[in-house]
Amino acid sequence: MTASATCGDPGSEASAVINDAWVAVRVNAAGCNSDRSIYVGIGESLLDHVAPAITDVFAAVGAAAPEQLGTAPPTASPAPSTAVGGCESFLPATLLASTLGANSATYVAEKGADTPNTPTDAAIPRAGLLICAAEVADQASVGFFIAPQRADLVTDQISTTELTAGLADAALPGALPDEKAVSDCPGQYTCSELFTMGGSGFSIIHQPHADAIAAAIIARAR
Repeated sequence: MTASATCGDPGSEASAVINDAWVAVRVNAAGCNSDRSIYVGIGESLLDHVAPAITDVFAAVGAAAPEQLGTAPPTASPAPSTAVGGCESFLPATLLASTLGANSATYVAEKGADTPNTPTDAAIPRAGLLICAAEVADQASVGFFIAPQRADLVTDQISTTELTAGLADAALPGALPDEKAVSDCPGQYTCSELFTMGGSGFSIIHQPHADAIAAAIIARAR
């Protein structure tokens, strides 16, 4: 295959046409501050380090069937109500409201769920992940991710130090000994919880009461 690539600030990108798909792989990072990236001055040498990963991505796409790439005639994607119903099954909106000391809470479908704008938008429902977004009376909106029967996604993230910097092992009420959790709660304004329960994984990020929401999800199941 033939690909074009460039490296510098803010990172690297390589793109290629593979079979009937155009694939672009980007490796970048948020800046250390408003005007400086961690990649400043690295230049083309960065490509030598990321090339094996990019090559693996291109090879996987080249070997994939059209159905795996979403280029075959699409099957019905989960309707927004399906996602909302899945959120209700793990943590009913009424229980979410009482956990947060609010009068009411309502799960809402993510805008654009039926017409995804990005590959990530399209991949989330196909992967079976749920985005649980709720409007809470007199409070800011609340959101979290659920990965039904994919506890491995959270376990892998917890084991990657770079992805959990600032988070420490947490003991959630009702959690079993083999279940994992990391947290930076209580935080000054917001906090995050990553945890597994049974065979599922959960991610509650930058929420004022992430620890309380996590405890409520576990209590509901147990």
